[in-house]
Amino acid sequence: MIPVEGEGAKYWPRWRGPSGQGLAVGSGYVDKWSATENVKWKTKLETTGNGSPIVWANRIFLVTGSAEGERRGIAAFDRATGKKLWETFAPDTNKQPVNLKNGHASSTATTDGRLVYAYLGPKGVMAVDFAGKLAWHATVGPMMAPHGPGGSPLLYGSKGAAAPDRLIVFQDHQKGGFIAAFDAKTGARRWWTNRTETTGWGTPIAIRAGARDEIIVSSFRAIYSYNPDNGEALWKVTHPNPEVIPTPVVGFGLVLASGGRPGPILAVRPGGSGDVTSTHVAWQSPKGAPFVPSPLLYGDELYMMNDQASILTAYEPKAGTVLWQGRLGQVVQSGFSASPVGVDGKVFLTNEGGETFVVKAGKTFELLHVNNLDEPVLASPAMVDGTWYFRTPFHLMAVGNDSAQGKPNFAGRWKTDNSYNSWTITVEGSKMTVTNTIAGNSESTVYLLDGTPSKNTFEGPNGLMENVSTSTWEGDVLVTTTKTGFGSTMTEKRWIEPDGTMRVQNALTMPGKPSPPPGPGMVLKKIG
Repeated sequence: MIPVEGEGAKYWPRWRGPSGQGLAVGSGYVDKWSATENVKWKTKLETTGNGSPIVWANRIFLVTGSAEGERRGIAAFDRATGKKLWETFAPDTNKQPVNLKNGHASSTATTDGRLVYAYLGPKGVMAVDFAGKLAWHATVGPMMAPHGPGGSPLLYGSKGAAAPDRLIVFQDHQKGGFIAAFDAKTGARRWWTNRTETTGWGTPIAIRAGARDEIIVSSFRAIYSYNPDNGEALWKVTHPNPEVIPTPVVGFGLVLASGGRPGPILAVRPGGSGDVTSTHVAWQSPKGAPFVPSPLLYGDELYMMNDQASILTAYEPKAGTVLWQGRLGQVVQSGFSASPVGVDGKVFLTNEGGETFVVKAGKTFELLHVNNLDEPVLASPAMVDGTWYFRTPFHLMAVGNDSAQGKPNFAGRWKTDNSYNSWTITVEGSKMTVTNTIAGNSESTVYLLDGTPSKNTFEGPNGLMENVSTSTWEGDVLVTTTKTGFGSTMTEKRWIEPDGTMRVQNALTMPGKPSPPPGPGMVLKKIG
């Protein structure tokens, strides 16, 4: 599968993350939580939805929908605090009935760091900027998708492209299915290919098969491959199942797909032409396939969650050999909707009751423990910088430990003892606000601790000027480098002393001059 590259690779910018396969970047994620344990913040949501959160820098984005489907759109939240920032709705009046479990917000948004894109079923495709301003909207016409739409859009850029330049959406429905590409900047239609299939809720993926790229769609009775440049069908593999929800994963030269309940599971070699059912299926298993959750390829094992029987099966992915099976909780038909994720040598699977089963990854089954959020969970989580982001029907929440990656915990309020020229530092999540108060007059600067550059403006001798600051960790020391509007560079170092105080040390470097030794710095005590 073609992963997200560049800056987006360190965030969770699309359905199932930068890999597109549910694999977290980095390590240090907590593996135990409850409705209160390791919950960093929890924000009440105004409407329900099953679409997953996505994350870019200090923003979280959700697809939203009103109870009756009159409005569908995108909402943004502050990653450090969970505060809702804005919500923008699509300017489209089309709507259609949906299954109660599905609802009107089951799609997951995607972003390239410039715009946020969402596929909203009968209300079309929309893009907004990071301030919530509508950039473009494209209609897809009225539809009648059984139970309502559920797939998510895919950003794609051809091999060697500097950035993704098109948004690919597919939807099978009873009024004329399609797969289409829209220009990422303008929303203009690049191409549109009609499909005769009537049922499907999956998400397209992009793979690199030898010298060419392919867009893979797993849906009604077939897996299809399309040319991303013109929408031409390249190959297909057929199967008997009409209801397919899971998105395939890719590895070991194979497209690994669930054919929906009860099966089959198919391993397909890409790169063919026409109907390749008899020539390109490397292996298949007739039963045990997931109905809703997508597979997980983690390390050398392929994990398939049979949500009809609450049984997790691990396969050797190249040959399809069953390695082990294990039951996760009580047998509940369609008991899992969220797709599994893999990190730190563990597989995490969350059922619709909010229980997360933590399983040791590998060639033998070992259930380590079970966490419970005490809320229903149908959306798959997002994972960035040691923090989990869960969406339930009622809340958006962050789960993690600020010290999970071995970093000092700066959270709270810190202050110097000097009453005339005082400094106060307030840290909430990844946001740090530094306030200097002199003779009752205060000025604040905001820094982001997750490596995202922050911009602060101030009044200079010739008008407004801008400082750009970037924070990185050097062991237990937070180093913030600020490029000032005057051309100088300010370097600030912050760390926690053994006595629990925070020490800050500054050094200012002027262009063309040697770096001076750091000043004596200042000491702040925690006050809240």
